[in-house]
Amino acid sequence: MTVLFALFSLALLSLISLQIEALQCGKRQLSHLALIYSGADSVEGEWPWHTALYIMKRNDNTPTYQCGGTLISSSFVLTAAHCTTQYHIPLPADRLILRLGITNLSTVGPTLIDHKVKKIIRHGKYNPTYHQYDVALLKTVNEVVFSDYIQPVCMPTGSTAESYKFGHVVGWGFGEGNQLKPVLQKATLGFVNALTCLSSNPVLYSFLLSKDNSNFCAGNANETNVCDGDSGGGMFVYNEQDKRWYIRGIVNAGARAQSAMKTRCDTKQFVTFGNVTYFKDWIDSKEHEKTTNLLDLDDCAADDHDSSVPEEEKPIFLQYPWVTIQEFSVPNASKIQMVCSGVLIHPQFVLSMGHCACDLCDGTELKSVRLGDYDLSSNPDTDIYGVATSTHSIPVSKVIHHPKFAITGYSHNIALIKLSRSAPVEKLNIKPICLPKALSFAGNLSVVGWKRAGDNILQREISRMQEGFLCKKVYSSINVDLDPEESFVCVDHIDDKANDCYSFKSGSSLHYLDRVDGTNRYYLKGLYAFGSSRCRLNLTDVFVDVHYYLNWIKETVEMELRR
Repeated sequence: MTVLFALFSLALLSLISLQIEALQCGKRQLSHLALIYSGADSVEGEWPWHTALYIMKRNDNTPTYQCGGTLISSSFVLTAAHCTTQYHIPLPADRLILRLGITNLSTVGPTLIDHKVKKIIRHGKYNPTYHQYDVALLKTVNEVVFSDYIQPVCMPTGSTAESYKFGHVVGWGFGEGNQLKPVLQKATLGFVNALTCLSSNPVLYSFLLSKDNSNFCAGNANETNVCDGDSGGGMFVYNEQDKRWYIRGIVNAGARAQSAMKTRCDTKQFVTFGNVTYFKDWIDSKEHEKTTNLLDLDDCAADDHDSSVPEEEKPIFLQYPWVTIQEFSVPNASKIQMVCSGVLIHPQFVLSMGHCACDLCDGTELKSVRLGDYDLSSNPDTDIYGVATSTHSIPVSKVIHHPKFAITGYSHNIALIKLSRSAPVEKLNIKPICLPKALSFAGNLSVVGWKRAGDNILQREISRMQEGFLCKKVYSSINVDLDPEESFVCVDHIDDKANDCYSFKSGSSLHYLDRVDGTNRYYLKGLYAFGSSRCRLNLTDVFVDVHYYLNWIKETVEMELRR
């Protein structure tokens, strides 16, 4: 009864919280003069849902203004998808900062609150060339606390969507002299039908304007318009009946000025806006989306590369931040030894081979787990672009072997390592991989880890599965019993690196890429168990099939988290 009551209380609190947000949306807490029809300065609290989106520089970690955004709830900001990229490359969530309660970019006042971004959700059909489906949701790490200067706007409904002749836009976009306006600007733009928009500049708007009503045109002929820096911000309409503000559009794209001496934008031409009414169902589904990850992580192993990029063409550095190395103390050895790998599946748990975490097996003692490494011989690691990352070693709190694990034999050779503290998953080089809820998988397999000998740098090999009964038959001939058969997966390697004769360290990651709800994510398939030298015997590598142990993993992690 106590558990049921607690669950009911949590559900009730969540419902009350949503009702409070609904009551607060679109309401200014401070009184202001009526909006005028040409560009003008805003005052503090006038647009409490407008948000400034900043990018953190890699070298000195300073924020640089990027775009606008709109607060739509206590956890989500709505913006344009292109605002979450740099040089057309998708940015990770930890490179973004949201500033709320801000009116003047050049001053830091008491009303300003910074929020880190936990997750970027770009629309799955986003086309960066033509700004089609140019919409993204930013989920904050912590819930936003509302104030007189920070409030959510209302989402459009059927009664508020299409009946307006003009909307209001705000932003810090570039003006005369190609300079950002430090004080938030406001202006009113008229809605323009698709035919008028298209006929004004057929070449441009035939590309920008959608055929499915997912965006629309607006603008004035008086040079009051939006420009670079306004992107991602909202267009708002005011409902006289309920006295609330609603978001109607998201600033997407406009025309470049023929001469960029005075301004970057041709303010006499129209601007396209993402149609929030069109995207409302998508936004609702993403706000309330339940994770497809077995351990209910909503930020695991996202891949920001375009789906067309082959795995072997992606960088290895920072691409697989769930791969770990275990640190052992060995009798009569002065240095920590690193003989096994593991996979971060949760901020507090690493999955590895049972024999890699067995103090009784060979006299070694597992001391800690190192996360975020790339080159085992250096710290920090730096890529060719100068991006530097440091490793983190976390002491081991507990090792939980599978209940059927035995020191001798090959069966059920798997263990969970509980860390003494949560891993800093906000770091770019430390992220958990996803675990699937289903026992199937899609796509090609990749192995990532360090080799037993040779180079100290993280390696990747593209692999393919082999029929299990064939693998079992081959290994039985050398007295290796793969039992139960479905708890193992055997793979062949299909790239040249497989010819280096060195096998991977035990516990290396076997994973695949799958697209779920518009996001590419890596899912764990297996852990490297054993193999023979590839230059002597024609044997495939054997991995523990993590999918066979999903129930045990989930039950064990949940039990440990309750302790």
